[in-house]
Amino acid sequence: MSAEKPKLYFLLGNTAFLEPLSGDRVNEMNLIRAMSKHFDVYYNNVLVDPNTDFFGSPDKPVALPDKVYDLHYVRANREIFLQLPSPKIWFATPYFADCYAQADAVATMTDAWHRRMANLKNDPWLCALMGVEGEVVVPKSLILTRQVIAHETLKPDAEKIGKIRENLDGKLLLGHFGRVVTSNFPHHLMAAFEAREVKEKFKISFVGKLDTKFKHWFSMQGQLPIVEIASLIAACDATVYNQDEGGHIGGSLKVMESMALGVPVISPRLEARELELGEGYPYFWSPVTNSKQVTNKLLKSFQERQPKEHRARLKRRVWLETHLESFFDTSFSQEVDSLVEALLKFAQGAKQRETVGSEIKLRSQAYSTQSVGENLRNQLMNLL
Repeated sequence: MSAEKPKLYFLLGNTAFLEPLSGDRVNEMNLIRAMSKHFDVYYNNVLVDPNTDFFGSPDKPVALPDKVYDLHYVRANREIFLQLPSPKIWFATPYFADCYAQADAVATMTDAWHRRMANLKNDPWLCALMGVEGEVVVPKSLILTRQVIAHETLKPDAEKIGKIRENLDGKLLLGHFGRVVTSNFPHHLMAAFEAREVKEKFKISFVGKLDTKFKHWFSMQGQLPIVEIASLIAACDATVYNQDEGGHIGGSLKVMESMALGVPVISPRLEARELELGEGYPYFWSPVTNSKQVTNKLLKSFQERQPKEHRARLKRRVWLETHLESFFDTSFSQEVDSLVEALLKFAQGAKQRETVGSEIKLRSQAYSTQSVGENLRNQLMNLL
């Protein structure tokens, strides 16, 4: 690498050796690759080769800089960050007043988050979501480290796609990718699949890491090698995004990759998703913000029921059909109806599905390695 490039120290939490084992790590690795176009990036003091599948060294513990760097970027390691010299960048969460006070810039990963951070002191919703307590420390400056789509790594395999799409019986395939956890538990999707017209038109596949308490609810393919993800997404007619209110600002690798492959996304209308997919995107459904209490109650019931009860029932829908009604209030019912409407609208028009796929694939270029790298160079050089 060129010795003329500025040197950048990079660290994610307490992770000394970075591998593509989760969405968060893939996000950071894609970001590092984009930065590597214009900086010599050292992950935990080890010079990054952007063409490899891992960064850092399994033999080196997390450590402070062992050389002089031009710039430092740290996410979620307060102890290390507070000992670093300037200039240094802290990722927006977790919020620590001392990290914000010391940071020459605070970074966010979506345009929606970036916009709201500019008014952090007067945004109680954002403060509550980020865990900001007491006096609010306003960042000296803000950096948008936009999510990166590594288009060059997303190479679907036609044979694998064909196998995945076998035995659909004329139904459209929906893919739910990523962890199934409390923050994105698909309450609404499960309820929507109780509608006869939805069950007749769709099949759904869950792929990703799953908390053990949810395993009796889903037929999962499990956590698969990263090289297979592109084929799995490309095999779907659409992917499904579900997220709590954090989705208004949070990033989503599964949305990014779906866009890059031209596969439409069925998503709640959330601020970050609107900016990525477009305000006029046709496959949004509308969440009602006051239904959180109902969905939490529903989730708690799922968690409390024992797996052995479900083995006897064989199918999850038997329990849902007889018990879900008691959890409905007006807002939750409205949300499910809105999702059903979006699903049926998607099912109706093959031409529109194709057009939307092409449009979001084009929009995904704004998140390419080259585009984000150039944007970052312009922002980071201002700190040097």
